[in-house]
Amino acid sequence: MNSLIIYSTTDGQTKKICETLKENSIDKNFYEIIPLEEAFYKEIEKYEKIIIGASIRYGRHSPKIYEFIKKNKEVLENKKSAFFSVNVVARK
Repeated sequence: MNSLIIYSTTDGQTKKICETLKENSIDKNFYEIIPLEEAFYKEIEKYEKIIIGASIRYGRHSPKIYEFIKKNKEVLENKKSAFFSVNVVARK
């Protein structure tokens, strides 16, 4: 089974979390981690599982995350997929 982990990060925390997910997986050899910018050019259809991690900055995800998900909505809906958000800054 091959899996793809895509991350969008501002300060590197989301990438670290994705790397930890891979390292703690039963079979880490089946996971590939790439930045969001690279994912736009990747054939994501060939992966069985897709995980997307995105940081929140000033209360919002990057507009590129929305663009990627909209562009790949059908593929993501037909795969085992997951999405998580990372917010490192506590606000009032």
